[in-house]
Amino acid sequence: MPFLINQFKRNLAYKGSFYLMMICSIFGPFISYYLWMAIYGSSPDGVLGGLSRAEMVVYIFMTYVTTEIGYGSGAVPFSGTGCVRMDRSGSV
Repeated sequence: MPFLINQFKRNLAYKGSFYLMMICSIFGPFISYYLWMAIYGSSPDGVLGGLSRAEMVVYIFMTYVTTEIGYGSGAVPFSGTGCVRMDRSGSV
């Protein structure tokens, strides 16, 4: 839990970036979902690239979940560019 609070405080240091990230995190999956539903709506047989509409919904959901896990764990490129970083041995 302390790591989560620290990451939250770190994100608040750049308020514009933080608010943009929150908006994208909230609305991004909805935009993606409705975009794909519109694309599938124009498909005559309801299958695109071998994926049905239901399979695409699962794909969108899993993409959102894995992306959030990746961002939360600091797996994003350039996320460890703060003033204090730990090297592989664990020392600061």
